[in-house]
Amino acid sequence: MIVCDLVPASLLAPWGCTWLETPCTSRLASESLLIETHWASSASLATLYDSYWTGKHPLEKMAVANPSLIERLAQKKIEQTLITDEPQLVALPAAQHFSEVIHLPPVEEAVPSEAVDATGMWQLAQLAIEHLTTKSAARQGSLTWIHLQGLLAPWDAPTEWRTELADEDDPEPPTTTTPPVALVTEATDPDLLLGWQQAAAAQVRVLDQVLGELMTAIDTLEGDPLVIFTSPRGYPLGFHGRIGPTGASLYSDLLHTPLLVRFPRDATGNRPGKLYREQNLTQPEQLYQLLLEHVALEDREPTSTLYAMAHDLDFVPQERAVTAERDERLLRTRAWQLLVRKVAGDEQFELFAKADDRWEVNEVARRLPTVVQQLAAELASFEAAAEQQALTTLPKLPEVLADQRH
Repeated sequence: MIVCDLVPASLLAPWGCTWLETPCTSRLASESLLIETHWASSASLATLYDSYWTGKHPLEKMAVANPSLIERLAQKKIEQTLITDEPQLVALPAAQHFSEVIHLPPVEEAVPSEAVDATGMWQLAQLAIEHLTTKSAARQGSLTWIHLQGLLAPWDAPTEWRTELADEDDPEPPTTTTPPVALVTEATDPDLLLGWQQAAAAQVRVLDQVLGELMTAIDTLEGDPLVIFTSPRGYPLGFHGRIGPTGASLYSDLLHTPLLVRFPRDATGNRPGKLYREQNLTQPEQLYQLLLEHVALEDREPTSTLYAMAHDLDFVPQERAVTAERDERLLRTRAWQLLVRKVAGDEQFELFAKADDRWEVNEVARRLPTVVQQLAAELASFEAAAEQQALTTLPKLPEVLADQRH
């Protein structure tokens, strides 16, 4: 499991980025099931990990907490290793059930690196590679969870990687390594926004090379392990009034994240799901069942939706992706995206047509009040069902909400 925080899907070539080359990610995508729209269910890292490790949506209220994935695997005496540079993750209660935790402390004062192999992400990857290659950690029936701080860590890519992404007439990109967090107003210099976008892209280039190193090491191991690459949340870069994830509203730059699942080869030597681009929505909690069934080697037919997608089996598609954070709720379907924001006791609505309005630039709530009303009712039904642990009982969406062609 390879998790890199704060990497938006929009900065990776397999999800349509044309101005930044990410060849290692593209190579992994060519061998994997690719989820076109993987949608974060929260903007909080701790909450998202709760979804990863319990299979529950953040809005689901549980009277008694179920054992986490890590606890359940520990009960089965399955070896699990967490490798990370994220202190918040190490401190989570469920993380205490890992067999081994390898924690790389964050660098207090970072400077731009002379080369990619001096960056923080690269250093963590080397720890992971050492573990994988010396302890046979990728053998069937074990779990290695690699979590990189990603764009939350110092932006220490080589300075020239930023300037290489700038056009001849562009100003020099910023040189600081501190990840930017700021409001964007009319007074914000557009050149500064452009510079931060170039700096973020340089960090994604580092990630891409790190991913290539990890996959090279994994491909030398005995066996053929399941490999998952994802990011819990994205990094807003000014499109909706904010740079950085802190205090950001629920838009796709924060919520649309990558998900690649490379399944082991089957008896014919083929990888299930290879080169398949899945259009149905998914959310982080769906990874739980796949990991539980694969790692625990449960002797029954797999029930994971992701497994069914890759193996061309029947499954019930997820028609609603819901995100909950503070006083905001978001409902995403394949046809629409509704943002509900509570301000001083009132509800404010923003509506966008999907998938055409990729960046949410054409707000249409006033033009389509009936659609807003219908989606708001569906969102309320989802929240009520979640509180009763009854999400599987939700009826199918009306076609006008599920598919814009109707």
